[in-house]
Amino acid sequence: MDKNVELVSENVVILANQFNLSIMNQHWLIENCIILQDDLQDGYTFTPVFTQVKTKPFLLTIVPERLQIDLYPTTKNKIGLIKSKLGTIVDKLPHTPFAALGFNFAYFLTTEDSSVEKYTRSLFFKPDSPLSSQFDEDNAKFGGYFSKDVSGFRLKLDIKPVSIKSEDKTMDKIKLDFNFHLDLVGNNKSKTILKYLAKWDNMESITKDIVKLIK
Repeated sequence: MDKNVELVSENVVILANQFNLSIMNQHWLIENCIILQDDLQDGYTFTPVFTQVKTKPFLLTIVPERLQIDLYPTTKNKIGLIKSKLGTIVDKLPHTPFAALGFNFAYFLTTEDSSVEKYTRSLFFKPDSPLSSQFDEDNAKFGGYFSKDVSGFRLKLDIKPVSIKSEDKTMDKIKLDFNFHLDLVGNNKSKTILKYLAKWDNMESITKDIVKLIK
C-alpha cells in the first residue's frame, strides 16, 4: 500500500522537581553557550516562572518542572546539538532534582490509494473481537497502543487517526506518537542523563524502522 510519511515534530524533555529559572536566565544561557545572541529570534520570553527561546536551530522552553528542546526538520547534527545544549545545562546544574528524561517523535502518515477508515481497519480491526464488532461500520476508524522496553527506555507508541485543518480544507491522516521514557533514580542522575542523551540517534532510527513496517 502506497503511503507518505512526514516527521512533524521531535523533542527532548527533562523533568525535574524544580528547575531554578532565576539562575537559568538570558545571561546564564548566553554565557554558557546554550543560546547564541546571533541565533535569537523575535518573541523570546524570560520570566521567573517561564522561559521560551526560539533560535535558528531549536526552540527551548523551560518551566519549573520541565525543560524541553524542540528540533526543526532542517536542524543539522541533532545529536551534537542535544549533547552541547542539554548536556551543558545538566553538567552545569548537577544538583537539580532531575526526575525523568524523554525523547518524543511524531509522524504523520497519509495513504494514496486508501481511505483512513479502510487503512486503519486493515491495521487494527479483528473480526473475531467482541470490541471490534461494536465498530464494524464503514465510517469507523481505528488505532492502537504499543509499549516495550528499549535500551533502558520504556517505548510507548500511540497510533490514531487525526483530522488536520489547512487553510480551507481538512485532511485525514494517521499520527504516530513515539515516546521513549526514562525515570531517573540513584545519586548521580545528571550522569545518567548524559549517558542516555547519547542514545538519541539510535532511538530515532528505531522509530523510522517501525514506521517502515506499517503496511
